[in-house]
Amino acid sequence: AKKEFGDDCVSTKYARFPSMLYAFNEDGHKVKTGLKLVLKMPEERIVGLHCIGPFSDEMMQGFAVAVRMGATRFDFEASVAIHPTIGEEFVTFGGWGQVKDEGGKRKPYMPPYLLKKKGDGLLKTAITLAAGVVVGFVLAKAASARR
Repeated sequence: AKKEFGDDCVSTKYARFPSMLYAFNEDGHKVKTGLKLVLKMPEERIVGLHCIGPFSDEMMQGFAVAVRMGATRFDFEASVAIHPTIGEEFVTFGGWGQVKDEGGKRKPYMPPYLLKKKGDGLLKTAITLAAGVVVGFVLAKAASARR
């Protein structure tokens, strides 16, 4: 990824995590799975996803479609993980649910498609509500005319 996009445009996240499958094993006898996300910056598009450990093959199949479709870390974190598997760790890497603002302070974030843009607000909400009321009225009128 660094060769293709450049060193400054690639970030990686690593984790080692014991599966719930081994929750009752004594410490030191819990099998851990290694995980790695390779992200193309600045949008954090997932360009690589690595997993080694028990049942990794099944999890990778679940995530392969999302990666092929250009999923971002935001998309992963806005998703419900394949539960109960180590796959949950893929969608909750460090910093989960947070971004740093201009001052370096961590704050909650929303996926990009849910973020409000300048100009959004009361007018857009009112138009959407009015359109919904009109469509509902038309559908109710059509249904009552059929009776």
